[in-house]
Amino acid sequence: MICVRLRTKRFPVNRNIQEEIMEFIKKKLLDSIELQQFLVSREIDFHEKYIDSLANRDDHRNYNNHNDLEEHGRNE
Repeated sequence: MICVRLRTKRFPVNRNIQEEIMEFIKKKLLDSIELQQFLVSREIDFHEKYIDSLANRDDHRNYNNHNDLEEHGRNE
């Protein structure tokens, strides 16, 4: 049996439960990493499109967010 410390209290934890908790934490961390990777890739796509729009600019529209840029891309 293992003891887990939560703030100032200690609780005994069964080894099987500890393994389940660790697997749950690992899964949540991996989900978080995947979400971060998705957000970063979306941000990179946005900046690439924005830079392309500046390079090929035929109007003086300013893009303030992803929705403006995506809307402009659909209208072309």
